[in-house]
Amino acid sequence: MWRVMGVLVFTAFVGSACSDLFDVENPTDLGADDLDDENLTEALGNSAQGRLSQGYSSMMVGAATVSDEAFFISSYTYTRELQAGVMTGFNQDYDQFYDNMAASRWVADEMIGRLQEIVASPDSDIALANSHFWAGYARVLLADFFEDVPIDGSPPLSPAAALEQAILSLDRAAQIAAAAGDMNLRGAALGSKARALRGLYFERGMQGSDFAAALQAAEEALAAAPDYWLDIGYQMPGSENIVYVELGSGIVENFIDPRYANMIDPVGGGVDPRIKHTVDFMNISDQRLDTCRTFFAAGEVCPGYTQLKYPDRSADIPVSRWQEARLIAAEAHLVAGNLPGAVEQINFARAGAGLPAFSSSDADEILAQLKYERIAEFWLEGRRMQDMRYYGEIPPDWGDPQKLAGSNRRWPVSVQEQNTNEFYR
Repeated sequence: MWRVMGVLVFTAFVGSACSDLFDVENPTDLGADDLDDENLTEALGNSAQGRLSQGYSSMMVGAATVSDEAFFISSYTYTRELQAGVMTGFNQDYDQFYDNMAASRWVADEMIGRLQEIVASPDSDIALANSHFWAGYARVLLADFFEDVPIDGSPPLSPAAALEQAILSLDRAAQIAAAAGDMNLRGAALGSKARALRGLYFERGMQGSDFAAALQAAEEALAAAPDYWLDIGYQMPGSENIVYVELGSGIVENFIDPRYANMIDPVGGGVDPRIKHTVDFMNISDQRLDTCRTFFAAGEVCPGYTQLKYPDRSADIPVSRWQEARLIAAEAHLVAGNLPGAVEQINFARAGAGLPAFSSSDADEILAQLKYERIAEFWLEGRRMQDMRYYGEIPPDWGDPQKLAGSNRRWPVSVQEQNTNEFYR
């Protein structure tokens, strides 16, 4: 089970995203009792985001590698296993991903308990709303990426049960944010709730009621703030965006997948502006990479494009934004048979990217366009791994045993969790 001492909670926050909240002229260690000071409520409310940022961007790279968004030509066994879709046994990457996400969930829950005791108005305190949001969001991530979700040494929850817990936290975040007058946070919380409900639709046998609830949450998010947008923050030297470090800083071993380079919008026919990358490719001579087989067979170099979506180490990563609500609403309408409604919502998202309107009355064409929109819109934001699983798509670079095992798989919990949680013995 995952445990963190109070002093570590606070120092993890200080070294992370929100370094401009306060200055400490004579810093010393703070114990758990010190964290009950009501003057620290803003800092405590942001501690969960600060802790989550430490492992979040690294996990985005791992998810991009397991799906079809990125590839590595490193000789490291653990990166090659990610590329091949290996999700059994020990891998130091997804082992660390789990520990970081579990720690983030614990910090968020701990901050909720502390803030409820020290704030004057728990039902309208924005620090408490932030803590509830990140507690819910951490659960969404654990459900999306891991086989099961144990909470503080308890029997493991299924991904569906973890999503149900997440919805409760996100609902509470939305309620408090509204009372505090922060409609952007309310929109982000309800948008993440819609994401969790969409996940439940696939996890619980595609029940239409789950997508109907997802549609309602998406509509409520947009009603709260039509352009809501919430990032997880990075700021050097305290924290850095590892997506940039690994896929955008020119490190020779790491690239976006060439299938994403110069991706053509099927409606307008031009290069999709949402997938930002370098214009020219780098030459790769390492023939160990399966992704490059066809290029080498044709006597060509393998293109190695780097991403430009995140321009530097301090670039923030979106976690909840209005385009996701639009595309969840589109999918909900499609599931319900409301084809014009699905097309309308798709076009709201496309208009936001300056793209021409899509038109169709064919359900298969609309679904294909919806899938494309999710690929382009959420590139390198940690959605593709789940979408491939939900749509039954096998990443092309997986090894044959992994392809035979199918796409409906996740990473295991960490060795630390297995060794300390009695329910894994």
